[in-house]
Amino acid sequence: RKRREGGFYIKFYLPKTPKGKVGIILGIFSENEAEHKKIKNDLILRVQEDIEAAGFGDIARVIVMPNHISKNIQSPMVVRKMNKKARGNFWIWGYTRTRNGKTYIDLEGLVAHRPVDKSTSIDLGRDFRSALPKRFEFDEAASFKASEMAGDMIVKVAQYIIGIAAYISGVPNFAIQLHTALARNINAMSPIPPNLITIQKKIPTLISNEYLAIAIVLAEEGKTNEAEEWLAKAQDFKADNYGVWLLKAMLEFSIRNNASESLKHIEVAEKYAGSHFEWKYSKAFLLLWLGRYNEALAICRKIARQDFPGEGKTIEAVELFNQQMISSGRARPETYFWLGYLNYKKKANLALGLQHFEDFAKRATPAMAPLIAKASPYIDEIKREIGVE
Repeated sequence: RKRREGGFYIKFYLPKTPKGKVGIILGIFSENEAEHKKIKNDLILRVQEDIEAAGFGDIARVIVMPNHISKNIQSPMVVRKMNKKARGNFWIWGYTRTRNGKTYIDLEGLVAHRPVDKSTSIDLGRDFRSALPKRFEFDEAASFKASEMAGDMIVKVAQYIIGIAAYISGVPNFAIQLHTALARNINAMSPIPPNLITIQKKIPTLISNEYLAIAIVLAEEGKTNEAEEWLAKAQDFKADNYGVWLLKAMLEFSIRNNASESLKHIEVAEKYAGSHFEWKYSKAFLLLWLGRYNEALAICRKIARQDFPGEGKTIEAVELFNQQMISSGRARPETYFWLGYLNYKKKANLALGLQHFEDFAKRATPAMAPLIAKASPYIDEIKREIGVE
């Protein structure tokens, strides 16, 4: 779109992010275009060079809004409106001005086009804004140095956010590459800018989770040795990573058939669980397997009373694992009790719960008296509810 101004046509065409690329859009307005053109050019050049050096030049594009368009970028609402056409992922806008021999660059930032789900995007946006410096102030003679500092900061923040998006999108190798290089660069800074300290603290957990994601895929593919190598790397970055201990427990049981050692790993995971509750399912299963029935039943009662976000996926995974135990011939009578309990108490699948409890009753031994004492009334209850004699 164009409008006539002073005998000239001013273009209002919005540059767009190329399809399939991550767009970093800069919309920095200059009061005096001639005076500040060099500052903007230096800043853009620095961002582009640092993107290449950081290793994501192939996926990221720096889009520069013309000065007359940048003038209108004054709020997140304007950014979101413009972004319908510009298709950027990250916007950085603001203005440069000179007062009393000093030049200022004021910046604001927004994660505009969500690369991830909404709730995660809110967290990313918060990190993006908090890590991006709000103002750079410098003498006019040091304009290149200031642009260099601003460019470095922009790229570090973008590197952090793009790495998270890569991890969540299922590309953990690329996320590790970005975050490892970023950690190295931040740690080499002296002093570390206050706005980067939060990112510095979060990176070890991110890298640990990224190594863990690769270990999980390798474990699912049956590449146990490789999975354990990546798991060790994940543990090196964060020894109290809850997910690391869950996977260690699973491998210990599945590969080495060592339920006692697996339970020890689950008890470590329990210490680091915070608001996570998946460990309870593993602990109940292992206690049943080890014949510690009263302890197992106590955990089962807690599981029946408690719900947590994403629990459906946990139950699905637990059920699949136990069904595979049956198919492979590794199942014990306790396996059927556990499946019956899950279907009756958590899934409300009465018919399947009944089937599993009856399968347990056929296979149970006198040593399993605590489980028999629970299964028998469950069978009667289910039969009454579904009208079976």
